Amino acid sequence: MGDDQHLAKWHSRFRLAKSFQGLNLGDSYGQETTQIYSSLSRVFFAYTAFEVYCAAFGLKASHESQIDLLLDRIEQQQVISKIREINPKNKLIDYLLS
Repeated sequence: MGDDQHLAKWHSRFRLAKSFQGLNLGDSYGQETTQIYSSLSRVFFAYTAFEVYCAAFGLKASHESQIDLLLDRIEQQQVISKIREINPKNKLIDYLLS
């Protein structure tokens, strides 16, 4: 998958996770059950966005040592450079700010 495709896929997943308001299960389930399923769904949506974000940088979300690299100042600069490389028109930043 190309970098632009990763960015588009991440954008869609992030937008879904951000916009998710919860599930409507009707009268078949109680409020507590509905809240639990809604919370699990929200976590799932956020995690899948995170997985796509990691894939864009050649990382695997399941490898904690690789994710730690994102916290390193030098590695952060490399991530920022990669974002600028695959997103020269700042579409990502414009989206996040909106």
